[in-house]
Amino acid sequence: NNNNNNNNNNNKNSTNGGRGKTLNAGIRYAQAPIVSFLHADTLVPKGWDIQIQSALVNPKSSFFPHACAFTMGIDTSSYQPYQECDCNDDNVVEEVTKSNSTSALLGAEWLGMLRCYCGLPYGDSVLSFHKVILEYIGGYPEQPLMEDYELMDWLRIRSLLLEGREQLVLLRAQSKCSPRRWQTYGVAYTSLVNAVCIHRYRQQDATAEELFDFYYHVSSPTSISSEADDGGNRKAREDSPEKEKSA
Repeated sequence: NNNNNNNNNNNKNSTNGGRGKTLNAGIRYAQAPIVSFLHADTLVPKGWDIQIQSALVNPKSSFFPHACAFTMGIDTSSYQPYQECDCNDDNVVEEVTKSNSTSALLGAEWLGMLRCYCGLPYGDSVLSFHKVILEYIGGYPEQPLMEDYELMDWLRIRSLLLEGREQLVLLRAQSKCSPRRWQTYGVAYTSLVNAVCIHRYRQQDATAEELFDFYYHVSSPTSISSEADDGGNRKAREDSPEKEKSA
């Protein structure tokens, strides 16, 4: 029974604890010495596995590579900023709108590339690590959002403290993430929301759970899990023998 309870708790942590706990569950089950993490809507570049292995296993540098990542890119080929209609609008206006929107998306991509060069790539850059390194530092923070930011920021600070003896290897090849969020909410709004999340998190103005609610407009998995636990605890207290005895 104790083993079953432990298994149930582990399953609960990996499914209801948000992205951080889910990623850590993947680390525990991984068999290979190198583990890679990427968002589900991200496309890897050609020869991605060879590039990662070359960066981490056979490095051509004087420092120890604690992680590697591809340069962030956006799949602009699938970006459709407008929908065709049967109206009598001039086609030239539509083409100009599409051109301006694509230019804005390229601007968002440039900001993502700049973030990578500053040592803060996210999951859309295919983060790769030696498994022993992740185990040593305790894996990802177990939170529903900003877990990749927190981990990479910690490694960036560690690199500075070690005077560059450990560093992130940023590969020149680009991984391509889906433009669907920019397409749905617009480039300006999406970029602003991303910037607000980073600012509030850095200023400790909001928790990862609160930022999850703000970003996705739904309750975070950890909040739902906590509420379910509280409900179960309340019911257990209500049905407890102590209450029946006092009654």
